[in-house]
Amino acid sequence: MTFNNCSIIRYNEGVNWPIGVGRGCIGCSEPDFWDKYAYERPMANANIKAPTGGVEKTVDEFGLGLLTAAGIGIAIHAAASAVAGKKDDGGEA
Repeated sequence: MTFNNCSIIRYNEGVNWPIGVGRGCIGCSEPDFWDKYAYERPMANANIKAPTGGVEKTVDEFGLGLLTAAGIGIAIHAAASAVAGKKDDGGEA
């Protein structure tokens, strides 16, 4: 897991980047890449810890906030529609 602008800058004169062609990220932008990440052994044995928080957490929290706001809006709309429906039904015979 890395935090870099590879998807924006791209490689090969802006043509593509590793994940864009179906390869996994190898973390080549990270400090100590050649010591820490560049090896031919299973990643399960790497003992590399994922960063806490970060971009993913922020995006998830933002999405949850939008979902909550949408749910509240739907509930308010339903309540207002129910009240308006009762007012319309009361005046007709």
